[in-house]
Amino acid sequence: MEDELTLEESEELDRIVEIVLASVEKDVRDMARLMATRKKEKLLGQTEFEVRDITHKIGAQVIQATLEVRKKGGTKGRAQPVPTATDRRNFRNIETKR
Repeated sequence: MEDELTLEESEELDRIVEIVLASVEKDVRDMARLMATRKKEKLLGQTEFEVRDITHKIGAQVIQATLEVRKKGGTKGRAQPVPTATDRRNFRNIETKR
């Protein structure tokens, strides 16, 4: 994961990190508190699930922050055209879900 970033990618990374750090501080504190208050014998099992849940929440916040940054930035340049489907025979018997 140590690939060189373009200037645009580096700027996006900084914006995402800024948003995520502001939103996950409480979650990291909650996870640290959980670990600090559990006895060694209780670190596995239920505690693992609680840590995993908090970690998933943090991951979701990273994804949300990325979407927000990209939404605000818009697209750069013109969208590329998409080729038109020419072979429609595979679509004859598809039912529309409603």
